[in-house]
Amino acid sequence: MSVNETDTEQTEQEETGVTAGPGQRLREAREAAGLSREEVSARLRLRMELIRALEEDDVAHLPPVAFVSGYLRSYARLLELPAEELVSMLDRGDEAPALVSPVMPPHQQRSGDWPVKVVTWLIVLLLIALLAAWWFARQPERDVVVAPTAVVTPGDSIELNLPVEEHRPELLAEPPATVEEVPVVSVTPVPVVVAMAEVQLEAVSADCWVEVKDASGNQLVYELLAQGNTRTVRGKAPFDVFLGFAPAVTVYYQGQVFDHSAFQRRDVAKFRLGKAGDNKPVVE
Repeated sequence: MSVNETDTEQTEQEETGVTAGPGQRLREAREAAGLSREEVSARLRLRMELIRALEEDDVAHLPPVAFVSGYLRSYARLLELPAEELVSMLDRGDEAPALVSPVMPPHQQRSGDWPVKVVTWLIVLLLIALLAAWWFARQPERDVVVAPTAVVTPGDSIELNLPVEEHRPELLAEPPATVEEVPVVSVTPVPVVVAMAEVQLEAVSADCWVEVKDASGNQLVYELLAQGNTRTVRGKAPFDVFLGFAPAVTVYYQGQVFDHSAFQRRDVAKFRLGKAGDNKPVVE
């Protein structure tokens, strides 16, 4: 743009009374620097629409002046222009309107004024009186009888009129009711029959630790069987037998000697004895 055109534009702006914004200087400086709007947008990290509005002084599409001032300073530093001069060229709109003195509303009665308090208490008292009158009107009438009181002095006799009970000889003549004797029935306990088998252990030549469990896993014996003693147990066959020193023990099963030598390992024997079919009914 030539100097004549610039002077002409400034003359027209002075005649119309409109001050030019900073957009034209920004655009001319950008074009002189060989930058496009896209490059300016990328460097300043501003939207293209905001760069366009700044260069065209499009106030309608610009944010408030406080934000625009910051954008202008950043744009001016990029183009090496005087930032404060450009900020002063912003269109700040019309001057602030003159302050209008507030108009005070006419005085109104408030709840704190004494006439209002008096009226309020009168209404409350009237309501209480009406409520009391309604409550008394709903109460039923009751006749109060006052019994005469007699004055008794020491030495006076007092007669008490008590009802005389009539004697009823027919009631006294009735014999007392007899209570029938209830015969006592003796209950004979029913014998319990359980199917069991029998194991007998005899320590012949030495002491031996013995353990016997029945088919249900119940521990029937668990002790040190001294030499010369015998232990007899009954339970559900088959039995799990453990002998700590097997050569010293003789085993009897259902009254018969059981040879357990085949189960001995280093004088210790562990074996299962009998079967479920060996259990016989026993009365307990």
